[in-house]
Amino acid sequence: MPKKISEETLRCILTVIAKFPDGVTLSTILESLKNSIPKRTVQRYLADLVQERLIFTEGESRGRKYKLQPKELSA
Repeated sequence: MPKKISEETLRCILTVIAKFPDGVTLSTILESLKNSIPKRTVQRYLADLVQERLIFTEGESRGRKYKLQPKELSA
């Protein structure tokens, strides 16, 4: 069973994404977190957040950017 994302980690990731209204790449998220979490773990957390509709993605592969879900859609 996968480990649930901690509230502190969730807050950190969402704070980073919120700083970039035009979207943020995985590499920028990792740099902002000072690489304190392994890349694959962050990818898994981001996938979970997309599935929970807290964030959404634009683009594919290396060009993928993560954005916060607009308030009216995240309810």
